[in-house]
Amino acid sequence: MFLSCKKEKDQILQDNNVPAPSPSQPPTPSNAFYPLTIGHQWKYETTVDLYLPAPYVHFTDYSTYTLTNDTAFGAYDSLLVQAGRDSSDDGGIYLSRNYYMMNDSGLFNCGYIMGSNTRVFLRNKNECKFQFRGMQFNSRQELSAVLSAGNSMTADSLIIESPPRQTLKKPLVLNEVWDYADYSSPFYIGKKYTGNETVVTNFGSFSCKKIQWIYDFNNDSIPDPDISITQYISPVKGLLKETKYYYDISFTDSTGTYTGDWEEISIATAVNF
Repeated sequence: MFLSCKKEKDQILQDNNVPAPSPSQPPTPSNAFYPLTIGHQWKYETTVDLYLPAPYVHFTDYSTYTLTNDTAFGAYDSLLVQAGRDSSDDGGIYLSRNYYMMNDSGLFNCGYIMGSNTRVFLRNKNECKFQFRGMQFNSRQELSAVLSAGNSMTADSLIIESPPRQTLKKPLVLNEVWDYADYSSPFYIGKKYTGNETVVTNFGSFSCKKIQWIYDFNNDSIPDPDISITQYISPVKGLLKETKYYYDISFTDSTGTYTGDWEEISIATAVNF
């Protein structure tokens, strides 16, 4: 359920300016806000359940994210996040790169590359396709990437965000909404800090900030109820949990087309710090 209302969101969306990074003042990572340190690595297990009249679909993915230096945005001293995915049902590796920077206003995404060696979206073995909100996707990776980026994807192409998109706001204010992808994007994405919650992992329990993603596909300033994404972020361990729910999503394979609900839960299984 979306906790935002039209009046609150309209007031917040009046100020649509995201502070751009200053080349003369490179951002300084702060482990008290988000642990962006070279060499940090996260491992995740992701389970997906697609609830359909028939068939019922379930699968599990494993992925690794590592932070390294990169000079593609040298003036901003950006960090390169490289994701390697060992996908059990795709039989291959899915790669992405996201360029982040941090300043006194928060954490920003400066750009991204989806895919490697022209394999931007690996199709499922049985050639599954999905349709959501009138958009067609050749794989669940494409579905997830487009809805998370608020933009279309091009294999092995560097997409520069200008101005950078604010992934996390600093400081976080309870129930405040900020723009991630504004109304000039293919569809609007806002984010909202809704409180704290303890996340239990196999390497410990951590107090996390709950960040709710708010979508407005039809640009009516009213949050759409058929998609729900929440991230659980520890200031000392980073992203530890993420839940995604898509309602009334269509799934097509060799046996036909079905409509149901999508549940995706990612949990950190290991960090190296």
